[in-house]
Amino acid sequence: MELEKNKKKRSVIRQLTTKLLTKIEVGYSKTDIAMDEKLENLRDFSVQLAEKLSELKHLDSQIETDTSVDELEDEIIQSQEYQEKAILWRGRLQRFINQHTGNHEAVATQNETSNNRTVPETKVMKMPRLQMSTFYGDSSKWLDFWNQFECTIHNNGNLSKTEKFTYLKSLLSGNALAAISGFVLSDRNYDSSIEILKDRFGRQDIVISSHMNKLLSIEPVRNISNVKALRKLFDECEIQIRSLESLNVTSGSYGNLLCPIILQKIPEELNFEFNRKEQSKFDITELIEFLRKEINCREAANLMNYSKTFQRQDTKKGGNQWNNSEFKPKIASASTLSTMNYKCIFCNKNHGKFKCEELDAEKKREFLKRNGRCFLCFGQRHLGIFCSNKHLSCKKCRGKPHHESICLKPKMPIPSEIPDKEESADISQNSSATTGSDVILQTVYAVGEGKRKNCILRCLLDGGSQVSFIREDISKKLGLPSKGYSNLNIHTFAEKNGKHWRQRKVELTLRNINDPDKFITVDVIEAPVITTAEIKPPDEKIKSQLKGLGISLMTHPSSDQESIPVLIGADCLWKIAKEEIKRINENAVALDTIFGWCIQGRFSLSELNSEESICSNLLVEEKLSRTLESFWNIESLGVNSPDERLENEEALRLFENSIQQNNDRYEVRLPWINENVILHDNYANAERRFFNLLKQFHLNLNFYKEYKQVINDQIKDGIIEKVDPNATRGERIYYIPHRAVLRKNHSSTKLRVVYDASSKDKNQKSLNDCLLQGPNLVPELLKVLLKFRLHRIVFTADIQKAFLQISVSCEDRDAMRFLWIHDDSNLSNPKVQIYRMCRVMFGAKSSPFLLSACIKHHLRKFESEYPKTVELLNNYMYVDDFICGTNTEMEAIEVYHNANTIMKKASMTLTKWNSNSPVLRKEYETDKHKDSTPLCDSSSKVLGLEWDTCKDVFSFSAQDIIDFIQENAQTKRFVLKAVSRIFDPLGFLAPYVIQAKVLFQDLWLTGIDWDKPIPLELQSKWIKWHEFNSRRSYRKSKYHVGISALMLKHLTNGNCIASMIVHRVLMVLLCISSFPI
Repeated sequence: MELEKNKKKRSVIRQLTTKLLTKIEVGYSKTDIAMDEKLENLRDFSVQLAEKLSELKHLDSQIETDTSVDELEDEIIQSQEYQEKAILWRGRLQRFINQHTGNHEAVATQNETSNNRTVPETKVMKMPRLQMSTFYGDSSKWLDFWNQFECTIHNNGNLSKTEKFTYLKSLLSGNALAAISGFVLSDRNYDSSIEILKDRFGRQDIVISSHMNKLLSIEPVRNISNVKALRKLFDECEIQIRSLESLNVTSGSYGNLLCPIILQKIPEELNFEFNRKEQSKFDITELIEFLRKEINCREAANLMNYSKTFQRQDTKKGGNQWNNSEFKPKIASASTLSTMNYKCIFCNKNHGKFKCEELDAEKKREFLKRNGRCFLCFGQRHLGIFCSNKHLSCKKCRGKPHHESICLKPKMPIPSEIPDKEESADISQNSSATTGSDVILQTVYAVGEGKRKNCILRCLLDGGSQVSFIREDISKKLGLPSKGYSNLNIHTFAEKNGKHWRQRKVELTLRNINDPDKFITVDVIEAPVITTAEIKPPDEKIKSQLKGLGISLMTHPSSDQESIPVLIGADCLWKIAKEEIKRINENAVALDTIFGWCIQGRFSLSELNSEESICSNLLVEEKLSRTLESFWNIESLGVNSPDERLENEEALRLFENSIQQNNDRYEVRLPWINENVILHDNYANAERRFFNLLKQFHLNLNFYKEYKQVINDQIKDGIIEKVDPNATRGERIYYIPHRAVLRKNHSSTKLRVVYDASSKDKNQKSLNDCLLQGPNLVPELLKVLLKFRLHRIVFTADIQKAFLQISVSCEDRDAMRFLWIHDDSNLSNPKVQIYRMCRVMFGAKSSPFLLSACIKHHLRKFESEYPKTVELLNNYMYVDDFICGTNTEMEAIEVYHNANTIMKKASMTLTKWNSNSPVLRKEYETDKHKDSTPLCDSSSKVLGLEWDTCKDVFSFSAQDIIDFIQENAQTKRFVLKAVSRIFDPLGFLAPYVIQAKVLFQDLWLTGIDWDKPIPLELQSKWIKWHEFNSRRSYRKSKYHVGISALMLKHLTNGNCIASMIVHRVLMVLLCISSFPI
């Protein structure tokens, strides 16, 4: 009851405070009353405001005491936000009163005179209002911002720290504001915020690096005639060099490195001129002085040339400069347009030469050629390629040297000119009611700046509207200055008659979020609503697709709302657009703007919704790249040396220091790059992909049941565990998206859950980014397979769920969290439960190293007890597959029993034993009944190769490729996929596979796109290849060399043959023995 009473009372006080703030704002801006009267009114307002603030703080304190813990955070934030404006106005009033009271009293004192002495009167000049710049997080601008802020606010003793904190937040934006956005307004938090900002943006090393990066990224200038661009380059260099000098970084410490870089960015003629001087060295001071003189000379020369040309034209036309249409100034105001007379060079009528519609583009070109005029500015005595008015280049033709009005391409609409004051116009606006789920409209994010505050706005680019609009509530929130009223006739779709509007026009500044130097100031019309349609931004799949084309779309984290507060019409659409336009497909394009890339058009989502494709459509290109890599890498087996990494020794050291064995199970730490690495939690990505997984479950209940069974089994086996919200959290928390890998031909587990430890947000690190990969401890595939063929008796096995048999330390388990359905909920109404991995998982880049290192560490304990078996396990263990051989069955049985004993002491079970020996298979069958160890049948696989254990041969079935080729999609992409399905590491099928690889090389040389049909001249080769494939299946004897001890002699013979297309090396081993092989 007391809580409701206090809230009601606070509501009344807030209403009174709002009215008082309105009175203060009006009184503060009044200029038609005497200063004494204004100061008196403001003093009264200040006292009243202080009382209201005191009452509000007292009521807030009482309400917070009675508020529940769940609602307390929202209550504090709401209270602080409401008090911010009042505190801001209180400080503003106090400064105004102190400033003008001091000046007024000084004047009054100096005007008091006595009879014996005259006091000279001091005139007080009213200084212009100081406008502090906003700091966006650019370290190179930190010192300027901090010096301003420290002088005006930080060292102001009349302000409390809470008031200073309010000012500080109002002057920050972008990354700088995000750094302290979590702090509530308080005295203690103000000091903490200053420390954070200084540490992040004000550290001297960061500031120096920022200035150096700006020097390195200066825009190059290639045209020596572009004096304006040269001046910009010079000024930027000098600004950064002087800034570095202010930080005690002299040019001598970096000049030798910077000089060659700047020389590369200036025109070749200037570079040559500088290097021609004998006395010149790589001295940055000398280079800057050289550029200063050159640019000053060229600016003076250009000024003189312009003056002479102007006088010459003036004399030619009879001394009246305004009669010469070549040099008439551009008229900005539409109201004065009717008083000026243009003389068109084409038709001699009163309009501008660029706006003539009497002649078409071809006739204009003929006229210009006939009169020897420039195609750019239409001036005389020069050609377009030498014209200095490069800004007139045609944008439709990407900067070709002719004006857009004589371009032979279809004419683009001309943006309408809107008068500054009250006007009347017919506006045609393209209103969208709804959009298809796969049609994207052009939107960008920008910082909207006003007098009251700044905020991030999502802007819709609409070329169908002749003017730009802003929502009324956003305009008032920003405090945009008024520029009069506009009378509009709005014509919308399917309406014959337009609606008449009279709306206020305001001035809006839009600025790039990441680069504050890029901005535009536009006149926009206030409107109650821009659109009621839901215009969704591009989803993550489309963004990932576009990254492959070098297009990065921006989504600001605080702009998750999908409403549109600003519409940018044709009046300023092409002011923000850059020249680059990329076609994504036949239905969609991307446009580069000063705010970043935006896209428009239809995107096909049918391919993106595939159940087995979690990533975006253009990630197919990344998959394609991996396919190409594996396609050719198989040729280099046994040739390429293992990848040596600098961090291998560190990974091994961390492993040896952290591994321990508890109850026969090994426990390891994750090998972090360093102990101080910062890991983003990635919760948003994990949640989004988990909800996508739930959608797949709804479509396929059997898939859900299999997935759930795997999760339940892992909970039962202690592989995963629920996260206790009350337990102590680890140093790093990371949520991992997960998905299923279906293995239809797998003999045991058909579905495996794998984790995407590479998932991350933009500018953040993933779990894999923070882990060491470790050295490759796995033997080479080719060596393992060749050794497998040496022995008469061979056998295979693998470790059951090998990765999941190694525990991960509790310190690192919070970095392997994932989301799953709560036990108490079902699929129709799922609740999210947080789990975490307790074992080494599939998907982390360090997992293969941890498994191999753990096995080798374990085997070292048994070197003295089982030396022969340990040697075989070390040399013949490929990841989790044991592929071995001996010369006698007795040796093989001994290895079988010893290997099982050794591995069980590490909680690892060797399963799927198989052999080409009937004796061994019988031994395995006997043990299978004892301990239910799974046993393979006569047909099994050896590292991807089909092996018939009864006949002891490798077999290669073409059925898989035949089924795949039935799709009959004869494209370059399809050929690559088909040929890549052949796995032949030992080269048994080389004569057959090489034909397909040569065909693919021929396809590559044609330059056709991935999804274009194969050219007719190559289709016959492709058909011949797969028809030959469909008629054959292959078998190859495994062979074995025999008993090496009985070898008397062996000879080797080799030969090589090569052509322009392929080469072949053949080695023959001849063995002479006293014993039949």
